[in-house]
Amino acid sequence: MVGILFWNTCITNKSKTDTQHISRIEDAIVNIVQETDCDIIVLAEFNSPITGLCNKLSLIGRDFRERKSIAGNARVKILADNRILSEIIRESRYYIIHNFNLTGYHFLLGGVHFPSKLCTEPKDVEVVGSDFICATKESERETKHEKVIMIGDFNANPFEPIITDFGYLHAIFDSSTVEQARSRELFGIKKQIFYNPMWNLLGDANYPKGSYYSNSGKASKLFWNIFDQVIISADIIKAYKKDSLKILTGVGDKCFVNKNGKPDEILYSDHLPLFFALQEDLL
Repeated sequence: MVGILFWNTCITNKSKTDTQHISRIEDAIVNIVQETDCDIIVLAEFNSPITGLCNKLSLIGRDFRERKSIAGNARVKILADNRILSEIIRESRYYIIHNFNLTGYHFLLGGVHFPSKLCTEPKDVEVVGSDFICATKESERETKHEKVIMIGDFNANPFEPIITDFGYLHAIFDSSTVEQARSRELFGIKKQIFYNPMWNLLGDANYPKGSYYSNSGKASKLFWNIFDQVIISADIIKAYKKDSLKILTGVGDKCFVNKNGKPDEILYSDHLPLFFALQEDLL
């Protein structure tokens, strides 16, 4: 099994001098790795040296290393167990794409942190989304395979145009359609279809009811959102363990939500971590 964790930790430039807060986040990640047997960690807003986290992981017998970016300005950091090989393929400020190699099993992993809705217009996010999907297609051509995992903070819900539309990520909620059709053609243009399993976590039949809670003063407001998502290609679906997908509310004696059941942004982050697993021999 290959376990993959994403967390927007909200260690920003403002909070990166708070060593107690950083240590609390690092300890929580170590506990998640222990509980889930995680192999790959994708972090957003972790504006702190990664060495402290790697050192703590070594104390539980795990040898994690940061997978470096080219320019070093990506808003996403990727760490992986040292047994897993990878090479960087593409990057920008808002995403980083690595080609991972698990003893001959290859897949592309794109970690993302799209612009926040609080300080940008929808068109701005669309520009980034379009650039990311173009970089993903270039990465597929370069590596000669279409095994793709996109994971991160998309700053959009699964039903929003940047996720669903033909011109952007083109991700839908039906895995069987993605496996069977793989792509569709519109106006003479052929585009790959992706599967978004996060739809299964929408609605109040689930707890938590999302990965991010906002009570902003806008006219259109959902309160609970699933901005943190994993999206996969047709070639990954067979390996994806459906029962592994979870938005984590805590680990061990650590609780990531407050007494009201919302993400505890004081002790941890305003986003909850996301975890899922792949069956390695089906990749």
